[in-house]
Amino acid sequence: MSKFIEQTTASRDQVSAVLLQELPGVPPPSLKARVLETVYEMDCLQVLEGYQLLAAKHMKNNVGIYVVNGNFGRDHYRAAISEAKKAGLNTHRLYVYAETATYSGRAICVTQFADIWPQ
Repeated sequence: MSKFIEQTTASRDQVSAVLLQELPGVPPPSLKARVLETVYEMDCLQVLEGYQLLAAKHMKNNVGIYVVNGNFGRDHYRAAISEAKKAGLNTHRLYVYAETATYSGRAICVTQFADIWPQ
């Protein structure tokens, strides 16, 4: 492996680590559990621990389910992709549950908390 590739890989890992450390809106485990229990049949999920945004993976299509306690923005998208790769998940689709979202794309399915818990 060339020195440039090693440095680039190390830099990318450092950026990902910093991104995750400073990321606002990291949900408590209780919020992740509440979202999963409200929206999904638990037998089709594998709950994942040790991630900041990633709550579970959908067993059928191996994609991640993410929870953000606040607004889902570009930094959250980057963190979600990073966590998906670390968990060995497909990144062609992200299921996100958040209060609001200012970042979107074809692969991102955002559901606002107000849609699953009407007041």
